[in-house]
Amino acid sequence: MERVQVLLVGGRQTPNLLGTLLLSSDRVELIVSRDERDKAPLLRKALAPMESLAWPQEAMEVEANDLGANLKACEQIYQRHKDKELVFNLTCGSKVMAIAAYEVARRHAGVKAFYLDSANGRIVWLLGEEEASKPFRLSVEEYLTAYGRKPERKPVFEKLTFSREQACRGAAILARGGSAARSLLERIRQKQGSGRRAVDVETPQEHRFVAELANIGVLEEDEDTFWIRSNEDWNFFKGNWLEAYVWSEAVKQKDEQGHSLFDEVEIGLEIPSEAARKEIDVACLYQSQLLLCSCKAGRDPFSTSHLDELSALSNLIGGRFCSRVFITNSTFSELHNSKRQGEFLAQAKQREIVVVAGEELTRIGAILKRQATEPDFRRV
Repeated sequence: MERVQVLLVGGRQTPNLLGTLLLSSDRVELIVSRDERDKAPLLRKALAPMESLAWPQEAMEVEANDLGANLKACEQIYQRHKDKELVFNLTCGSKVMAIAAYEVARRHAGVKAFYLDSANGRIVWLLGEEEASKPFRLSVEEYLTAYGRKPERKPVFEKLTFSREQACRGAAILARGGSAARSLLERIRQKQGSGRRAVDVETPQEHRFVAELANIGVLEEDEDTFWIRSNEDWNFFKGNWLEAYVWSEAVKQKDEQGHSLFDEVEIGLEIPSEAARKEIDVACLYQSQLLLCSCKAGRDPFSTSHLDELSALSNLIGGRFCSRVFITNSTFSELHNSKRQGEFLAQAKQREIVVVAGEELTRIGAILKRQATEPDFRRV
C-alpha cells in the first residue's frame, strides 16, 4: 500500500526531512504555516533528489493558529488519500497545527501520527503503532542511500605499509607541524613516480618532524634523507593525511554524558554520478544530521572552485539541512594577500560554509563539535 506522509511546515524542518527518510514514504503532502511559507521550497529542494518520492502540485497554506483552518486542511488530505496508508508527522508545525493533525488522525481508523525526537534518536508514535516509541540511528550510508546515492569507499588506510592507528598519529604530527611540516609535505608531493622514493631533509625543524614520524613507523629515516615506502604511502602524505586527521579528531568527540558525540563518522566516500564522481572526504552524522567536511591539502586551496564543489555536493544530499566545513592545512598568512583572504571568506559565508585554515587546524575536533551542536549557519 502506498504510504503518504503529511508534513507540517513551520519553524525548524530537520524532523520533517528525517521522518521522510526514516519511514520510506512514497508521497508527501505539505501543510504550511503562512508566516513560514519560505520553508516549503527549502524542504522540497532537500527532498528532491529522492526520485521515488511523489509530491502534490502545491502545498496547502494555513494560518498557524487557526484551528478550524488546520482541521479543514488535514481532513481534505485524509479524504484525498483515505485508501492509502496515511501518516501525520506532528513535529514541525505550531501547537495548533499539531493538535489539528492529531485530532483528524484520531477520528479515522488506521491513520497514524508520530513525533520525531531527533535529540534522543527516537520516533514517538502517538497513533497507529503498538510501540510507544521506536529508536532510530541512521548510518551515513543509510542517509546517502535515502537520497538515491550509493557510496563507495576509497581505501584511505587499507593499503598503507603502516596501521590506521599509526596513520592517525602521523597525521596529528603533521597537523601541528606548521610551516616546517607544510614545506616537507610540498617536497613529498613533488616526488612523482612510483614505488619507494627518497626525500631530502633540509632544516633542523624538518629533522625533528621526520624523526617523530620515523619513530612511529610511518616512514624510514636515514641521516639527511627519509624514505616513502609505497605509492599508497605517498598518496597519504600527498593529502589523505588531512582526511585521516579530521576523521580521527571527529571520532574522539564526546557529548555531556561521555558518549560519542557523532552517530557515525565516515572517511573517503565516493558517489558515482553521470558526470564527475563526487567525493566526501569526511562525513559526520549528529542526531541524524550531516556535517560534510572537504579537506584540501596542497597548492592553491583557497580557490572558490573548492567551495562550489562542496556546495554542489551538499545540494545532492540535503542542501541547507547539512552543515558544510572546508578544511585546509594552508594558512591565510601564507597568502600575503588580505584582499584575497577577505574575498574567499565572503564567498564561503555566502555559501554558508565554515572555513578552517591552518591557523585553527589543531582545534578541528572542537570546531566540528560546535558546528554539530551550535552551527554558525543554522540547519533549516
